[in-house]
Amino acid sequence: MPLNQDQQIFQQSTTTQNWGNIQGQTLVAGQGSLRRGMNYKLGAQAMAQINNLLNKWAELKILGSAEVSLLLQVQIQTPLDLFDEAGLAGRLQAVLKAAVAAGLSMNMTVKELLKILKNKPSGNGLSGELIELLLEESELEGYLYAQFAVGFMAYANFVMLGNLHKTATLGESGFQFVYEAGMGFIAGGGYRGGINFKFPDPAKLVNRYGNGLIEGIVNKAIDTQQEQALMLGTMLRIGVKSAYEVSRQLNEGTGSNTEKLAQTVLTFIGGQFQSLFFLTMNVFFKEEILRLLGLASLPAEQTTEVIQTLKGFNSFQLVPDNHEIFVRLDSLSALIQNEQLKREFVRSISALWVSALLLPLAVEAADKATIPTFTAQLSYQPPPAVKSAINTDLNRPSDTNLNQGDLLSFQLDKPLTIAIQHVDSVREIAAILKPAVSGTAQDAMKFLFSPSFPSTTGENSYRSTLGAINQAFDHYVDTEISARKTAISNTLAGEEEIKILFEQALIPCIQLTSDVLIPEIVNGFQNFDMKTMQEALSSVLLTMLGRSVIHVMDGIQTSVNKQIEGLLREAAGQAANVLGPLGAQDILKKPLEAAVKIIAEMVAPLTPEEQEQLFENALNIFTPIKGNAVDFANHLQSDPMWMPQMAEIEAIAKILINHLTDHMIQFALKLIPALFQALIDELLAIIERWLNEIAKILNTITDFITKLMQEKLMKELIEPVMEIAEKAADVLTFNIFSLIGAGKVKDEFFKGLRGAVEAIIQEAIIPPVVMTVKEIKFNPRKLVDLCRDVSNFTFTKFSEIFNDYIFGEIQNQLEKGLNMKNFKLDIKVPVSFSIDLPWPLGSQSFSHTFRLTDVLIPSSIVLDIVMNLIRNNLKLGGTSEYLFQMVVATIDNLKKVDQYKLDMADALKKYSN
Repeated sequence: MPLNQDQQIFQQSTTTQNWGNIQGQTLVAGQGSLRRGMNYKLGAQAMAQINNLLNKWAELKILGSAEVSLLLQVQIQTPLDLFDEAGLAGRLQAVLKAAVAAGLSMNMTVKELLKILKNKPSGNGLSGELIELLLEESELEGYLYAQFAVGFMAYANFVMLGNLHKTATLGESGFQFVYEAGMGFIAGGGYRGGINFKFPDPAKLVNRYGNGLIEGIVNKAIDTQQEQALMLGTMLRIGVKSAYEVSRQLNEGTGSNTEKLAQTVLTFIGGQFQSLFFLTMNVFFKEEILRLLGLASLPAEQTTEVIQTLKGFNSFQLVPDNHEIFVRLDSLSALIQNEQLKREFVRSISALWVSALLLPLAVEAADKATIPTFTAQLSYQPPPAVKSAINTDLNRPSDTNLNQGDLLSFQLDKPLTIAIQHVDSVREIAAILKPAVSGTAQDAMKFLFSPSFPSTTGENSYRSTLGAINQAFDHYVDTEISARKTAISNTLAGEEEIKILFEQALIPCIQLTSDVLIPEIVNGFQNFDMKTMQEALSSVLLTMLGRSVIHVMDGIQTSVNKQIEGLLREAAGQAANVLGPLGAQDILKKPLEAAVKIIAEMVAPLTPEEQEQLFENALNIFTPIKGNAVDFANHLQSDPMWMPQMAEIEAIAKILINHLTDHMIQFALKLIPALFQALIDELLAIIERWLNEIAKILNTITDFITKLMQEKLMKELIEPVMEIAEKAADVLTFNIFSLIGAGKVKDEFFKGLRGAVEAIIQEAIIPPVVMTVKEIKFNPRKLVDLCRDVSNFTFTKFSEIFNDYIFGEIQNQLEKGLNMKNFKLDIKVPVSFSIDLPWPLGSQSFSHTFRLTDVLIPSSIVLDIVMNLIRNNLKLGGTSEYLFQMVVATIDNLKKVDQYKLDMADALKKYSN
């Protein structure tokens, strides 16, 4: 399928769900039965350190009772059966069941992935082409989740498992990768990132990848060792195809039919040998034609263009549709004077034409794991000289129309005889097949193309055939391929990844096929059980496909590491949404936010060094065959728990352990303040609510004395102010009125003075007093502070403190509000009177306003009057009782706050050690 470079790799989701239900859970869950695995016992000191920390953390009894995860467990596993599960698993976990996942949306396209991959040697050259081929035949689906949890935990998992057949555990065929890490100290979190690398058609993928890899290696070697490279490519294809198909049949249960398995392997051998035969015939007879043209001494103007055209043709793609070149070669044959040379020339053209025609048919059949019959009619006939030569060799009239069977009969006669003399690979094929026919090399080659191939007569004919050729096949692999391995490897300089695949996947694959698989099929699996056989064969497929998979996963993880901190920090804002699913109280919101942010900073991103080492270890685990492939298989059979790359999976476990131990203490130290602050903030909020309640009650006192001033202050002030006013009036002189009755005017003045004083009090004294009283503010915190350090704090003591505080605060604020200056009054006393004048004037009415200016009323007098009024009227008994209860509760909470601060300091000291 075409590669969509704009495809987003990660699913875009921010929904929340139970942590146990998210993708990847099957991979990270510990396994009860561990074939090629174990519960890790090494690194006990580091494991003990984590366990001790978890237990020590759990001693911190705050925020209720937080669950403690089970004792830390570590599992390591390197399963090898690609038709069950194969890969690696490093599981280090003490994880809580109660946790919530929040999806993270990360942007990464296939194009961006390819750019990352090309920054490494493995992403370029042939290995880069194979990675793109792998992506074309795959479906990528990534996922990322943030974790929120309440309790004590620590976990880190690095798992990469794959299969080439649908299984109950892993589901669809492909590879799955998960990396996750997290920890919890009452509040906790982490993240899980994973990739589902799906193979919709695993058989097609193995075929395309194997062919691409082998063809690339052959093409690099063909310039210096053409025939050896072609034969090597054929044998390697047999190995890869046999490894996949036999494993598939063993997995499906049909593997117990060894006759069918023998037929399968022989079909691969036959298809590849037939394809190689026609290919080498192409190569040989093309060169033979060029040699004979040189001997014919024809004029250059007649041959130069033909020779150049023929040299430019790719022998591996030459087909008879290139009709013109064969027509021109056919016409040149008439110009050759030497009859013997002419016959050889025409026979060579004919052999080239036949092999060019039949090669695509053989290749197509080999890809489909079938054997072609070569019986069909031809859609067109060869050029006249070619047609005549073929018919002549078949002892038929020269113009007889030919079919595929005729062409094959011709090719297996004189051209085959010539090829056996000159072409190594044809002799090698014949040598491998000869034991099955007990005849000549020609007989062996004819058996290869016989309609009955690969069957022979008798019961278990396929196994008989396979058994007959086993020794010769094995001999070729052990001698020829082993001898050529170094020379071929040298041609792969600069392609280290391809060199590894060649030496540790392809070569072991054909060695296992020849030395283990074929003998076991023949003897009915007497020395190997079928499960171990699947593991041995899968090991080479795991290396061939799995290394490219790891390179892709590494590239994706590189991008995740760059983005995960920001994604988790953003996700921390969802803490409020997960409290309900977690069954947690609101008090844990801020600690959860803090925990996820700390995880984002410290735990989630792998360092570049950690990532490089983890994936390097993974590559080595996916390359399990380091020495002799047969010894490897025997070791698998003798010990079902053996892990070929034990040191590498141990290294992964140690990296995971160190990743946790390096951060657990700092995680706790950073989270402890957030945990205690949550408690303190909750208490402070309660205290603030109590203080607000106390303030409301105290405000009613202000309201009461305000109303008191408005209603009763006049009555209390009138006499003191009158006394001062009357004294001021003594300085007034009434002499001007002596002629008309000064005494009477004076009497009228003093009668009007009280009203004038009341008016001036209402105008000049009461308003500023009332305004000042209204502004009186009582500070509930100050009241509480006055009571905090009182020993044997009782209601009686509180009442004393409360009364002193209230009346002292009133007096202080009144003094400030009134500025403690004298009130300067301007008293106006209007007087009306009548005077009896002599007749005829009679009685006359007069009015006059007397003014008492700058009459000073000391503010101290006003303050004393106000305070006496308040003291005589403000009764705090009932209010005091209620306030006492609230003050006591507030003081208790303040003491808890102080204690939490001390506990926090102790905890920081304790956990820093």
